[in-house]
Amino acid sequence: MIRSSRRRALIVAAALALAPVTAGCAAGFDAQTSAFYAPVDGLTAKFRGITIADAFVLGPASGQVLPAGSPAPLYITLSNGNGAPDTLTAVAAPGFAGQVKVTPVPLPPKALVNLAKPSPTVILDKLATPVRGGENVKVTLSFANAGTTTVTVPVIARSAHYSTLPTAPGAPAASFVTPAPSPTPAATAGGHGAGH
Repeated sequence: MIRSSRRRALIVAAALALAPVTAGCAAGFDAQTSAFYAPVDGLTAKFRGITIADAFVLGPASGQVLPAGSPAPLYITLSNGNGAPDTLTAVAAPGFAGQVKVTPVPLPPKALVNLAKPSPTVILDKLATPVRGGENVKVTLSFANAGTTTVTVPVIARSAHYSTLPTAPGAPAASFVTPAPSPTPAATAGGHGAGH
């Protein structure tokens, strides 16, 4: 009788010890596991009340290359969390693009502005070197009120769910990357020719 009482007491104690751990799994709508999460490949950052969301340069399709001198679009969404309106006045990508084509973009307070719909409005033009995808680019954004910030954005290949995104207007067709030649059988056999 005493042993069974001790067993019950141990089981109850163990259950009470685990209660706080299991309670974290069902913490209601504010639990991290039930919070909305949207994975993105582009850069997301905040600067003086401006949120820069999912910023990336659209590169060529996998296995292709954009030649130097061609344009590439910058996909970016901006959100002005401030109480006063602001304006994106300029974009630069020194060392990556010779010039950036962009017209001033008004950013109303508490509003989300997608600079890629219906088509990209920020074009990195006259690329300094060929672009394959996978590179990182330093982009400087200038705002009328918030000031200037520099962020590093990825170049994402135009494949998978990015394959339907529009390229820069007037962009030449990307060329295929030529693979490196594979070693000949004679070279891999220790230098012995086929006749030996």
